[in-house]
Amino acid sequence: MKSFYIAMLLLLVVITVTAIHISTVNSFQEDGIFILQRLDNAVLQEDFKTAKFELDNFDEFYQAKRRWFSLFLDTADLEQKELHIARIRRFLELGTNALPEFHAEFVQLYDTINALPYREGIHFEVLF
Repeated sequence: MKSFYIAMLLLLVVITVTAIHISTVNSFQEDGIFILQRLDNAVLQEDFKTAKFELDNFDEFYQAKRRWFSLFLDTADLEQKELHIARIRRFLELGTNALPEFHAEFVQLYDTINALPYREGIHFEVLF
């Protein structure tokens, strides 16, 4: 009987961790996309000071979730996101001369963040 209770407790822990992970990834995707859209709007208006501020907001938001993501996501994926952020920051420093390069990196980061719940297999469309 003890083994049954231990098995049920482990199942409960797995379900709880899964629910927390689903919630974390989905909220990160929603909030991250919102910040990235504000960043894109600032760049379209050529307000690079606001764009840098929004990129710093996104980086701070990402770093707050990075510890949790490092438990479940591949390290190469995490490094790729950080590389996109660093490149975007560099292209923002260059200003209007590097807008095509900025948009290329931005689209890659945006698509990565937008597809995160689907790639993780924890979006409702994937589960059901």
